[in-house]
Amino acid sequence: MSFQATTLKNDLTLADKLKALRQARGLGVKEFSQELKIHVSDLRNLENGVYEKLPAAVYIKGFLKRYARFCQVSSTELYQQYDKERFVFEKLNKKSPDIVRTMGVLRSVKPFLTPRILIIILGGVLLAGLFGYFGYQVNFLLKSPVIVLESPSADIITWDKNLIIKGTASANGQLWLNNQPLKTDKDGHFESVLSLSQGLNSIKLVVENPFGKKTEMVRNIMFR
Repeated sequence: MSFQATTLKNDLTLADKLKALRQARGLGVKEFSQELKIHVSDLRNLENGVYEKLPAAVYIKGFLKRYARFCQVSSTELYQQYDKERFVFEKLNKKSPDIVRTMGVLRSVKPFLTPRILIIILGGVLLAGLFGYFGYQVNFLLKSPVIVLESPSADIITWDKNLIIKGTASANGQLWLNNQPLKTDKDGHFESVLSLSQGLNSIKLVVENPFGKKTEMVRNIMFR
């Protein structure tokens, strides 16, 4: 039986791409960490985009090289996306020299700041924050939804007629299992039991967000 690979979309984050690459190999986090010789905590942080808990960039480049070699994809694309996302993360979480210099200037002119000017400045900061927040929310809704399938994690052969379908999908999306709606909880978790037919069973999961972006995942199950 052939195993179907996951197609990576260009608008996925690096974390989503790495998770999809691992899932395409049918491996859990612990199994994959053993294959790539990457600590489980580092692997989880990579696949969740938790940059503040990751080691130095030189180690991350090594991790991405192992991902690319094991999954037979371009390491250059992974490096480039990591550099872009890490740059944005550091800009958002650290004070740049320009910001520090600006704060120094504001302190020096503090006696000249009237309540009216302070209100205008604070209003501008608040407005910029609101625009940033809404921009983040729009980007969250427009990007492709995600499916993480825990069971079955890969194409399998089984002698059990009842198959547990379990995993997590984007909480803001509608989920279907073989064209039938499948309920998720508030965090996107889902679980269902599917009765298999004798022979080859194709299981198709599709999640669609409110803007029509779709992600699908297929598992082929042989019931003996």
